[in-house]
This record gives sequence, C-alpha cells and structure tokens, in this order.
Amino acid sequence: MSDYVLKSIISEILSAGIFSILIDETQDLSRHEQVSVFIRFVHNLEPKEVFLGFYRTNSTDGESLVDLIKEVLKLNRLKIENIRGQCYDGAASMRGAYKGVQARIRKENSLAVYVHCYAHILNLYLVDLAKQIACVRNMFGTLRTLYSFIGASSKRFSVFEQMLSSDAGPKTLKTLCDTRWSCRYEALRSVFHNLTAVIDTLAEIAESDREFGSDAAALLKSIQTFEFIFSLILLEDVFLKTNVLSKYLQSTTFNYGLVSQMVKETIKSFEELRTDENFQKVWDKATIISENNGFSKPNLPRIKSVPLKLGGGKKQTLQTVQDHFRINVFYGIIDTVIMCMNSKFKENDLSLLNSMNNVLFNESPSTQSIEEVCHTYKTGFPSYTNILIIFLTIPTNTASNERSFSALRRLKTYLRVTKNQERLSSLAVLYIQKEYPIDYDNIIDKFDAEASIRGRRLTLK
Repeated sequence: MSDYVLKSIISEILSAGIFSILIDETQDLSRHEQVSVFIRFVHNLEPKEVFLGFYRTNSTDGESLVDLIKEVLKLNRLKIENIRGQCYDGAASMRGAYKGVQARIRKENSLAVYVHCYAHILNLYLVDLAKQIACVRNMFGTLRTLYSFIGASSKRFSVFEQMLSSDAGPKTLKTLCDTRWSCRYEALRSVFHNLTAVIDTLAEIAESDREFGSDAAALLKSIQTFEFIFSLILLEDVFLKTNVLSKYLQSTTFNYGLVSQMVKETIKSFEELRTDENFQKVWDKATIISENNGFSKPNLPRIKSVPLKLGGGKKQTLQTVQDHFRINVFYGIIDTVIMCMNSKFKENDLSLLNSMNNVLFNESPSTQSIEEVCHTYKTGFPSYTNILIIFLTIPTNTASNERSFSALRRLKTYLRVTKNQERLSSLAVLYIQKEYPIDYDNIIDKFDAEASIRGRRLTLK
C-alpha cells in the first residue's frame, strides 16, 4: 500500500519537473538516527510538500547525508539536477559553507538554492535573546525551576491544583524547551494567568513541607519581585507577537513573499511597542500587581549605554531580528519577485531578475513538464508562470519534517522498538499522506499474484 501511494506522489513530482528537498533528522526510541525526507513541488500553481519516508543513517556528517539524499532520489527516479531549493536547520553539517550538505549539493547543482528554515531562525533568535538580557534570563530560569519543582512531585502538584481558580485560562504550568517553537509563550501565559495560584502553592509548601519548604521559599522570593513581574508582562506581549509569526512560518503553503511581509509586520509591531506610552502601560500594570501582592518595589538602575554584544544603538534588537532573517541568500530578490506580481511590472524587469539570480530563467530539461502542468496559464504568460512556479518551489521551513517526528513517536513506541526500517517508513507514508487514495482491489490482486508466484517456487523446490 505504501508503494502504491509513493507511485502517485512520484508521478506528481515528475510532472512538476522541478522540486525542492527538505531534510531533518531525529533520534527514535531505539537510539537510531532517523532522517525525514520531504519533497516540495508546485502542482497547478499550488505548492505541495510530500513525505518520502524515514531513512536510517549511522552518521550525520555532510558526506553521509548527501550520499543518503542521492540514494533516496535515485530510488524514486528523481534527478539531482532538477532540485531548485534545499531547506535544512542550522546545524553545521547542513549549512556548512564547504563540507555541509547544502554546499555539496550546490557543487553538483548550482541552482539548488539553500534556505535556512525560517522557523528555526526565529526560534534561535528568541533563545539567544533570552540568554543575553539579565532580567529575562533570570525570569526564564525561575520559570524552568518552578515547573520542575511543582511537576516533580504529585503531592506538590496536588497542592497547585487545589489553589487553581475556576477562571478561564491554562490550568497547568508549561515546560521550557529550546527546540519547541511555541513553548516560551505558553510557559509565560500559564504562569501569568495562574500567578495567584503559584504564589499560594509555594507559600503553602514553604510552610508545611519540612524537606522542600526551603526550596519553595527561595522560589517564592524570586517571584515576588517587581523585576520578575515586569519581565513576565513585557515578554508575554513580545512572545505573543513572535508566536503568531512562528505559526505562520510553519505553513507548508508559505512562500518568500508572505514570509517577507509577515516579518516586516512583526518588526513594525515591535517598533510600535518601543514607545514611552506603551512602556508606561507595562510599568503601571506591573506596579499595580506588585503593590496588590506586597512584592518588592522597583529598583531603578542608573542609565548606561547598551552593550556592544547586544548591537548598541536605539534599535539594536530590531536590527538584529532583520539581520537574522537576512541570513538566506535568496532573501534579497523577494521585493523584485513581488514586483512581478504588480500591475506596473515592466518587461525590462526580467533582465533585473535574471542578473540577480540565474535560478529564475534556467533552461532545464523540466521546461516541457512545467508547460504540461500549467498550460492554461503558460499560454498567455509563459515567463511569468515560470517565475511563479520556481518562486513557489523554493521552501521556507522544515515544519513538515518536524511534524513527521510526531508521527514517528506514535508509530515506534517502547512496545514496538524492534520494528524494521522498511515497515516503519511504509507505515509513516500511509499515516502522513492520508489524502492519497488507495486502490485496494489493485493491491489485493498484486498481493495474490505475488503469493501465487512464491507458492509455485516452493513447489518447484
């Protein structure tokens, strides 16, 4: 059944002619390194990302992964010269300029544009931001300790549940993880909406628990400060905006134009947040909460210049965000490609696009295939359609690979760790690509024919 689905998938990819490859790896319960392979292509001017399978590897260095990619492409009758994009995370073995996977692929196909997953870029920036600023670093450290302290004991968690109110909102605390893209916002939101319950829980444990009472008292002291409350309120707003962006960046239908627009809108919202009026609102809100709960008063430090490690200048954080997103070499032609979609687009703009990146007008063996797929559009606007197809083929994230890891954890559990690789990959294809129909009569006939052949062979022996 998996072979039947894969044949349908490969048929669509071959019809598209050009495609992009998305790769990510994780470790399963058997401690085997599993590589998730997705292909992105355009079907009727709609981008699609399809799963080809999980492939086990003994090494994650650049050379081994490239050999694996070539093997997968050959197995599925796909040619490396038809790759127009490659999207990975920021690991050195992937993005290395000389021996990384992207560099090795581009040596054989210079048109295979490398894209560092935008969702990973945003997450890495937020993780780095949380480590650079002292008050933010301290607040997240307190949140991590709080989650571990309450969640490590059923007795302490029971006290927390008793203190919870019936108000709407999260009814549990959330953990912090550097690789989960939404966890920081969820952790901030869960503590902010359950702040009273958290304080009452720690106070109760500090008073009644002889063994862990001192730990609860220390945590309570860290929380009952103006600095903690101010950072909690401010960062919840900031991470709400970045969480919206993160969810958009994980879409399989996203393209560079939408990514550019969403990043600009997010940065614009941060610029609006950096005003005296908005700062005063956060300050007043933190002051009210601190006074109502008897927390320590704010202790304003003397004004000093911004450290160079944070960029310096008035808009250092915003500039750093922009620099992080400009890490991809393809980012510079976004505005020009969007210009093609504008009614004021002129013929001489084609030469500008061509000079900026020859990927747009490469005469490849796939030209005829593209015409077959989009003949209706291409009849009237051939060059324009080619631009759109190549533009939509370039990926922006590896969120599909990340989602496949969730399927991997469901399929290979601690009760089924001895499952062989072929069966695991086949089940994953059927589970992830549910939208592809299966002709069960065809499958049964094929299975019956193969069983008959095996039976005759046994008879002859």
